[in-house]
Amino acid sequence: MFRHWTGKYYPKNDERNLNKYTIPLKEWVEISKIMEVSRPDMPPDIGRPSRNIIKHYAGFKAVEWGNWITLFSLPLLRGRLPQR
Repeated sequence: MFRHWTGKYYPKNDERNLNKYTIPLKEWVEISKIMEVSRPDMPPDIGRPSRNIIKHYAGFKAVEWGNWITLFSLPLLRGRLPQR
């Protein structure tokens, strides 16, 4: 889903790639900043603290993707994706 939301799911950058579910890069930069700022406040129980998702998504470990899905995606994507 992350690749789809960033517009990197399809191999070619064509009209399939430009849809209502693609979040612009400037919004991903904002999301990444929020994640980085929250690092010091993360309890150690959740594992590795969040990293900049735009810069480091290719190196995310399973625990980081798990944290993204369960902790970060809902509040950070709220209002950035269509309701339906």
